[in-house]
Amino acid sequence: DLNKLALTYNFYPHTDTGMGWDDFKRRNWLFKDLDLRTQAFVPGDEIKRFPLYEGLPTVEKSRGELQYVAAVELIQEANIDDIFIGDSRASIKQLRYIHYFQQNGVMNIECHLLKKYQTLYDQKFEIRKDIPEKIVRLTCPRTPGIAIEHALNRRKGSIVMQNKLAQRYSGEIDIVKQDLPFEARSNVIGWVTPEYVNLLNYIDDQTKIIFRKID
Repeated sequence: DLNKLALTYNFYPHTDTGMGWDDFKRRNWLFKDLDLRTQAFVPGDEIKRFPLYEGLPTVEKSRGELQYVAAVELIQEANIDDIFIGDSRASIKQLRYIHYFQQNGVMNIECHLLKKYQTLYDQKFEIRKDIPEKIVRLTCPRTPGIAIEHALNRRKGSIVMQNKLAQRYSGEIDIVKQDLPFEARSNVIGWVTPEYVNLLNYIDDQTKIIFRKID
């Protein structure tokens, strides 16, 4: 009974010995086409396992990533069902983030918001169904007449709000997925924490996000 089986990938303690990302995805999608359940490892974030202490990922590119980001990548891009932590210890916060994403499709994104926008923390936002290439657009109510302030260069990870120069788009909130030029219509209201920026690559039209204040 194949419904009672799961295929578990190996983990690789030595740097540079983990599976290549493209080959891993190719293999796993073949297994998923056969309706098989698959499982893979990401490294821990507190205590790495003896004796090499280099992490225990399945995929080499996961070795240097935050375990939550690595887990989301495996789930979203490779269609992995179950995530294991191979190392000796992982933080409860990271495990909760992974579990919450698996159960609810909600990404917790740690960030810093300017003081007047901190009411946006801990709110759940949906994503527009028409996914742009360079930004993530949140489906929140627009507010006319937003003042022009903090119109800075839009770096990857910037959280921006459209100001009154954007006319009917005033008040729309976006997250920048790649470096973009200065735009007078866009106020920078915060920044995604660097360790979490790569999560932006895996947001799709089914994803919901929550901005979390940095511990």
